[in-house]
Amino acid sequence: MVNSNGKMRLKRTNNRNWLMILIVALILIYVLVIISPFYWSIITSLKTRNDFRRNFNFGFPKMGIAISNYYEALKALRVQINLPAGGSRYVYFPELFLNSVIYAFGCMFVQNLVACIVAYLCSKYGQRKFSKLIYSIVIVTMILPIAGSLASEINMAKTFGLYDSFFGIFVMRANFLGMNFLIYYAAFKVIPWDFAEAAFIDGASDLKVMTRIMFPLIRPTFLIACLLSFIGYWNDYYIPMIYLPSKPTIAYALYCLQIDSGSAVSSVPAKMAGSIIVFLPVFIIFLIFNKKLIGNLTVGGLKG
Repeated sequence: MVNSNGKMRLKRTNNRNWLMILIVALILIYVLVIISPFYWSIITSLKTRNDFRRNFNFGFPKMGIAISNYYEALKALRVQINLPAGGSRYVYFPELFLNSVIYAFGCMFVQNLVACIVAYLCSKYGQRKFSKLIYSIVIVTMILPIAGSLASEINMAKTFGLYDSFFGIFVMRANFLGMNFLIYYAAFKVIPWDFAEAAFIDGASDLKVMTRIMFPLIRPTFLIACLLSFIGYWNDYYIPMIYLPSKPTIAYALYCLQIDSGSAVSSVPAKMAGSIIVFLPVFIIFLIFNKKLIGNLTVGGLKG
């Protein structure tokens, strides 16, 4: 009987070991799949055009490192826009970068702030029918696809003076619809209401409870959601192309660079260099805030 139990335990241990090996192997394969395209982009951006044609693989440059690809990409990152008085002009990298910063940070902050406030009200004042209605609207809009609304949105933006302005795009992005609402809703749900009741006893108002107690408790969640939103807006070229025709972003310039067949940027290494240039700001922001994003949140209790 003892030997039988020992064999069963040994068999279970071996099964667990094989399962762990399989999980680790799958994780490694997944990491390689994610990292390989990024590594290939960096290596390719440092190759000359002839080197890329002869050495189309993951190997290092054999004909010298071509830093000139980044110089070509910086010059090629431009967008031609039409002027209201007639004619046209080119928007180059400095202005493109500034437009991207304003667009990405503004939309990120406005959208997350509105979603966070509405989620807090719905989660902590959920006994009201209006809160349940808001939650249902968010779910329905995420399930049902909305098609054919682009033309009407453009006409409404022009009618209300929101077209082709950063203020207008911020107003259009100030909504609570989307996944961020559900993330904030779940984060507020797990926070005990005892913190708010203790503040109410001390004379705090609802606004102070929301801004001084509840919002600081979900700061890591807010930062993560903001970072993900910023990445999405930084890489977005579709919305600026349609709603901000005179204020193009660097993502739109990269799109134009990728489809450009001109001799200056027709090479793949130059296009990869442009992609790395657009990627660098997001990577730098992640390096700055990575400790705050992956840090743990410690919440204290109430003292009697």
